Amino acid sequence: MKLDLLPVANLHSIASYHRRLNLAFLGQLLSLAALILSAALGKTAAAILTPVIAFFGAACLVLSWFYCLRLSKAIHGTIGLILSILLLVPLLNIFTWVVMSRKATSVLQGHGLKVGLFGVKPRDVS
Repeated sequence: MKLDLLPVANLHSIASYHRRLNLAFLGQLLSLAALILSAALGKTAAAILTPVIAFFGAACLVLSWFYCLRLSKAIHGTIGLILSILLLVPLLNIFTWVVMSRKATSVLQGHGLKVGLFGVKPRDVS
């Protein structure tokens, strides 16, 4: 697969949004695990923790949506809105995250960057 070389500024934005999308998605997973754990702790703990965890999960969802939109615009532009809408649908958001993460990973690796678990460190893009 032949990749067109992208400007460094575009690579930097792809690396940055990819990393942020991965971290926001991790935040969603952690908030889901925390909700399950708070329910197991009992009614009092659940009543206290649920609003805080729900706020954190909603904030991570909004951030995921924003970073998915920005990342898809940086990579291929037109499909970004569709993927961002799919990110708001339960269970389809996992598929959307995998598609966006794989696309960003392939673009970044195609430009010779090492991609880790959460993406490329933005300082490694020069």
